[in-house]
Amino acid sequence: MGSSVIYTLTCNPAIDRSILVDSINKVDVTRVKKTIRDAAGKGINTSKVLKKLGVNSLNLGFIAGSNGVFIEETLDQLHIKHAFIKCIGETRENIKVISKSDNTLEFNESGPTVSDKQLDDLYKYIKSLQKSDVLIMGGSVPNGVPKNIYMEIMNQLNTKGVTTICDTSGDLFKESIKGKPSIIKPNVFELEQYFNKKYSTEQDIINDCRLLNKEGISLIFVSMGEDGALLITKDEVFKAHIPVVDVKSTVGAGDSFVAGIAYGLCNNQKHEELLLTACSVGTASVLTESTAEVNIEDVKEIMKQIKIEKLEV
Repeated sequence: MGSSVIYTLTCNPAIDRSILVDSINKVDVTRVKKTIRDAAGKGINTSKVLKKLGVNSLNLGFIAGSNGVFIEETLDQLHIKHAFIKCIGETRENIKVISKSDNTLEFNESGPTVSDKQLDDLYKYIKSLQKSDVLIMGGSVPNGVPKNIYMEIMNQLNTKGVTTICDTSGDLFKESIKGKPSIIKPNVFELEQYFNKKYSTEQDIINDCRLLNKEGISLIFVSMGEDGALLITKDEVFKAHIPVVDVKSTVGAGDSFVAGIAYGLCNNQKHEELLLTACSVGTASVLTESTAEVNIEDVKEIMKQIKIEKLEV
């Protein structure tokens, strides 16, 4: 896939304002240790990590207002290409309060409203993608964008042979499955939502993922947090055992994982290598405080510690 172009689609970009505190004081003022402001949204996060891995990508999506300008300027500084469609309103700002002793609190705005013409402009751009290209889609959608947008896009691209990677949740996940993406990356909770059940064993997860394989989804990466990850194909199942690390922030870890998948595809990696790379990049990202930030030396070190097991199922 050396001549392919990687596109990332972020329908609802954001500025992530990460507020770092020791603990959240529920009766008095909480003192802020540090604030980090990042251009974010799933596709943007993935593009930033790909750049760190030495892979170029082109960002698509909808932006608006001064926050949209901030995102474009940030990507320009990182030498990441973009072709966003401008909308009226303001790109959202998401606030994440990250504490050493409490769960991360997240407050996400809804974003601008996209017009029918702006949606059509995106569809027209998508039609220009070629057979060898990769399109990474994920995250929420703003007002004016239908819940089945990913399905509609994949209906356009599947006949052209474009590799599609979809990483979303809830109703968007349900609709995207109908479009038969090449690759998906749900976590266990997202699968439980989709199949309306609670899993008690890994075999139950594998059995349901095999149903999705039969529907035309070639590779299914299931992230399981500290329990590692699974890669399920119609013929093989691999499990990644990951090391215990000092977690500073999990924000953007899934997007980093997807960047690892895309990197592996560009380098024609086999399935077990794809899983190893994705887990290494995703795990490395939790060692930093910023959204979807990775240190290459961390990736290399973690890669040595991950064990990939082929499961007989």
